[in-house]
Amino acid sequence: MADEPLFLGVEHVGLYSDEGKGNAQQVVDWYKNLFGFEAKEGNSSFFVAGPGAGRLEILKAPSPERCHVAIEVSDFDKAVEALRAQGIEFETPKGGGSVRGIFLKQRDPTGNLVHLFWQAK
Repeated sequence: MADEPLFLGVEHVGLYSDEGKGNAQQVVDWYKNLFGFEAKEGNSSFFVAGPGAGRLEILKAPSPERCHVAIEVSDFDKAVEALRAQGIEFETPKGGGSVRGIFLKQRDPTGNLVHLFWQAK
């Protein structure tokens, strides 16, 4: 049996609300009403998703950021180590236990934030 790939794909895209263009609840309601997605509220964000793969994270706090892309990894520590070996630097890790995340200091070519995301299955 082959080893599971280290980088599994896009786990979610995080969208930030803009004070002048609607708050997080309005964004959540738009996706729910238009596509029939379900929403789950957390402390700092909502996650909206349909029955298929992937989900959207709608952050509650307004931000000048447009979005972030969360890359799902099969092994958090090995993924960080592999990217560090390529010269990637990281912000302070977030979470612990069953959910771990870390933002790359480098952004993608269009300026979007990217982070690694691992969740126990």
